[in-house]
Amino acid sequence: MMLFGILGILLVVYLASKTDMFGRKDDSNGMGADDALAILEKRYAEGSLSREEFFRMKEEIAH
Repeated sequence: MMLFGILGILLVVYLASKTDMFGRKDDSNGMGADDALAILEKRYAEGSLSREEFFRMKEEIAH
């Protein structure tokens, strides 16, 4: 019986950590649009993206 109690507590803690209960954003990877844009601008500045690729990806991030 004690095992079921421990498993129940662990389940509640697990579910609470997976929800927005602790004030975290609902981003699965933690990266927002601002971060993505900064990475995109860096890749463009490094020359790994063409001008067309940069503006296409920038438009996708904005939406």
